[in-house]
Amino acid sequence: MSTTISSDEIISQLPNIIRSPRATVRMGLDLVERLTNGDTVIVDPSNPFVYALEMAATLTGYNLIESEALGRRLYPSMHISTWRMKIT
Repeated sequence: MSTTISSDEIISQLPNIIRSPRATVRMGLDLVERLTNGDTVIVDPSNPFVYALEMAATLTGYNLIESEALGRRLYPSMHISTWRMKIT
């Protein structure tokens, strides 16, 4: 039987993974293991799932960084991004 992981748990990790594709991949692999109660552990780095996860993490990270930069250009008074603010 699989486990359920709430989006709040993932959102709480955003400040830690926003600029680190490596941390994003690690979190993704950990989530797969937790969701399957340890039945699925991806240990082979040549697994196509790992390639897809790495690509998604890298693209997402760079898109978020670019969005933040464009937002600062559009709104110069924006000193603190929402991703750096503590989510309560």
